[in-house]
Amino acid sequence: MLKHYNLTVWSKMLKNPIILETLNKYGTCLVIDSQAIAANYNLIKEQSNGAEISWVLKNNAYGLSVENILPIAKQVQCQHIFVATLLEGIHIKEILSENYQPNIYILNPILPAQQNELLANNLIPVLNTLHQIESWNNFAKSKAKKLPVVLHIETGINRLSLMRAEIMYLHQHKELLENFDIKYIMSHFATASIKHTDVMEKQYNEFLDLIKYLPKTKYSLSASDAIFVDKKFALDLVRPAIALYGAVIADIDKQFMQNALYLYSTIQQIKMLQAGEKVGYGHLWEAKRPSKIATLFLGYADGIPRSLTANTKANISGFLCPIVGCMSMDLTTVDITDLPENLAVEGAVAEIIGETISLENFSASTNSLDCDILNRLTRRYPKIVI
Repeated sequence: MLKHYNLTVWSKMLKNPIILETLNKYGTCLVIDSQAIAANYNLIKEQSNGAEISWVLKNNAYGLSVENILPIAKQVQCQHIFVATLLEGIHIKEILSENYQPNIYILNPILPAQQNELLANNLIPVLNTLHQIESWNNFAKSKAKKLPVVLHIETGINRLSLMRAEIMYLHQHKELLENFDIKYIMSHFATASIKHTDVMEKQYNEFLDLIKYLPKTKYSLSASDAIFVDKKFALDLVRPAIALYGAVIADIDKQFMQNALYLYSTIQQIKMLQAGEKVGYGHLWEAKRPSKIATLFLGYADGIPRSLTANTKANISGFLCPIVGCMSMDLTTVDITDLPENLAVEGAVAEIIGETISLENFSASTNSLDCDILNRLTRRYPKIVI
């Protein structure tokens, strides 16, 4: 039986016996650092100019599992959770404890057939179109009560949201909003991930102009990256997601966030290749010298993108080793020719994401977005919350 182990403790996580035991059993694991996530939440809170802090838990907490993340949200007393769909909202409601009942907002359109279920589960819709507003207003009227809502207005990203003309129509027909308790009016930046731009200023000013035509309430404009661009963008509520796990694109905040995710695999086999021999499907990589190739126990079925570049590396015992060849469904090949002989052994632990290789750096090396990587990097791994 192959024994997976850490030859030198080059990662703090590999001091944890549960992690090593999991690697022994499964050959790979994803570690979720709850303390780092909580620290990131509190750092965002400090950065956000007194705004409330929500938590975006779409797609089962970006694939990390809401069961793993909700206890952390409870610990930091987060009172606002955004999800994409009605089913996601119901799932969270089912697993919340009685003493932790945050507001849950549904971002995607609510169809008329879903209205009773939404109300029964005390979920708050984000209304994006006039049709949704008219339908939900009539539903509220039929229940003889004001129902909580969020209005989503268009400021320049041109996705699902209320256009300026529709907002003017609502301004002229205030009865369409009379059965609502409007919790927030929100919008979304288009270019926050590429730092402060003229587009952000334009969207901010457009938002300030449009809200003048709607009932006065609280406001939300910033998601993960925009929080660190300018404090004025925080308004009343910010909506972080990827930032909570330490992965934010905007250069300004790299120094702040703690990495909270660690993806490990193990060397299953080592092969000696002669110069000219090739590796993987399509023979896309050729050894230019006598080479030592290690095979790791993960592949694109685990969410590792096939769009790897020459800059994509794995950290083995503190040495960065290039990933080579075409990604397989379940296997990844790494050139360990320059790894010291005493460390190049079957069973050695390889860091794919962690202390040395951040999620942001890994995604950049694969020509992918960190959000895309995170939503994929969680399919088959055993997950450990520490």
